[in-house]
Amino acid sequence: MKVANKDLKYNISRWLYNLSLKIDNSGNCNFETNGEKKLLSLLLQELNSKKQITLFDVGGNVGDYTQLLFENVTNIQNFSIHV
Repeated sequence: MKVANKDLKYNISRWLYNLSLKIDNSGNCNFETNGEKKLLSLLLQELNSKKQITLFDVGGNVGDYTQLLFENVTNIQNFSIHV
């Protein structure tokens, strides 16, 4: 009986751990597929109506975010990006 109890506890804890990875987005670090690029694109669509914005790329080690910012900031007269 104790073995079944341990298995159940293990399975539940493993399931909760895997769920937390999905919620935290740690299971998918791909910028193209995990939703980060889509969120940034939607945000930039909203920001394109502004005259001036300041953006921060915190943790920019590859430059994907910064590249996406430069490609999508089209109507803003004055913008700055801090890396």
